[in-house]
Amino acid sequence: GRVIGVATILRDISERKRAEEALRNSEARATTLFRISPVGIVLIRLPERVIVEVNDAWVDLFGYSREESVGKVIGQLGTWAVPGALEEATSQLLRTYTLRNFEARFRARSGKELVILISASLVELGGVWHCLANLWDTTPQAQARALLEGEQERLAELVASRTAELEAARQDAERLAQVKSEFLANMSHEIRTPLNGVLGLAQLGWRQTTDPGAREQFGLILESGKLLQGVINDVLDFSKIEAGKLVIESLPVDLDQLLVSSTLPFQDRAREKSLRLVHRRDGDVPAWVMGDPVRLGQILMNLLSNAVKFSVAGEIRV
Repeated sequence: GRVIGVATILRDISERKRAEEALRNSEARATTLFRISPVGIVLIRLPERVIVEVNDAWVDLFGYSREESVGKVIGQLGTWAVPGALEEATSQLLRTYTLRNFEARFRARSGKELVILISASLVELGGVWHCLANLWDTTPQAQARALLEGEQERLAELVASRTAELEAARQDAERLAQVKSEFLANMSHEIRTPLNGVLGLAQLGWRQTTDPGAREQFGLILESGKLLQGVINDVLDFSKIEAGKLVIESLPVDLDQLLVSSTLPFQDRAREKSLRLVHRRDGDVPAWVMGDPVRLGQILMNLLSNAVKFSVAGEIRV
């Protein structure tokens, strides 16, 4: 009858307590996420289809309070606007265990029709199968889609009604383009004919005169005339391009002569800017080639024109 000692047994239950605390925290987080989620969430017990729980977003979406929703069969709320849609969704869920992006029309308590996108899964809770469903309100997108489809139909009708006008306008444009091409070709021809006479007389005078001043003046006439002739040829080329009649020639071309005739008109402009303009044919390049001398000359003269224009000192070498 006298205490002579104490026998103590200790068991470490820290792990169990941590597990219990973690479970409580997890449940608290899940409950919080369920409650504050912006997506409507409903938990339904199967096979009775009785609502077990809803979140605040569900209440805001359909207008039925939690007390009015929990315990009711999902079909009793009258939210499904299209007959047979509930059975179709349930059948698909039971068949595949999931429901992804199932679009259905619902009716809120206020009578407003909603377009809802549903994703759901089967979950087992306490040995009982439940349906956990997420519901997104896509009514604005559906309305925008309907508006877009209506606008597309209106535009299709507008396009159809104006097809004849557009065809007539296209034909008029083709006629105008043809008239313009013919005008450019005729104008170029009419200008080029007297210009060739001027250039021929200037060439004859340059060859026959021995007076240095006169030769220089004839040379300037020839240079300016050739530049004008190049402009006319460009206009004619544009008219040919538009008419689809531009042809690239394949003729024997004297490259040495081409270099001389291309650089000669720019010598005076180069001297005025104290630039040295030289040309040379590389030894690996043949003196004669097959090509289009007019196009090659145009290319070289365009490059030389820019070179003289944008060079401020030094040498321009072709």
